[in-house]
Amino acid sequence: MMRAFIGVGIPWEVKNKIIAVQNILREKSTRGRWKYIDNFHLTLKFLGEVSDDTVDKIYENMEANLNDIKRIDLKIKELGFFKGDGCFRVIYFKVSDCSGMLKRAYFGIEKSCCLAGIPKEKRPYTPHITIAQDVVLPYGFDFVKEKASCLDGTDISVGRISIIKSEQINGKRIYTPIKTLSFK
Repeated sequence: MMRAFIGVGIPWEVKNKIIAVQNILREKSTRGRWKYIDNFHLTLKFLGEVSDDTVDKIYENMEANLNDIKRIDLKIKELGFFKGDGCFRVIYFKVSDCSGMLKRAYFGIEKSCCLAGIPKEKRPYTPHITIAQDVVLPYGFDFVKEKASCLDGTDISVGRISIIKSEQINGKRIYTPIKTLSFK
């Protein structure tokens, strides 16, 4: 069994811009957990604990259900958050689906997972790139949001989707793509 999710990687030039914003956030916060630059990604579906057989079934289903997707064009929007108890539980960059292909891919992945025995997500899908968790800011969020506006409108072109293993190695969360579907 392995902990896994389905997602897309972020190009290094975009990761470097995100890390600059994350560093500002880190300087202005009194507490937080910070995502490693290697782990910046866009999740399409969290799978939880799955077997190798389930991963194989999902991948086969994805090949059939995502065969009409050529490329996904995304754009980074403003900084957002999910509120926690006395903190910002998650701080992230909102992502918009410029081509409409992300939404199609999401529904194709949901179908692929359901056929492999993984239940549908009950919450609405909110495409985002997480940069920090459990953050406490002495300043208002608007201050950080303004500093992050330099990424507004940054384009990301996606040519593949991966099933990614998530594991803790030597105290660090490591994401490893184990199956990748490239678009034609």
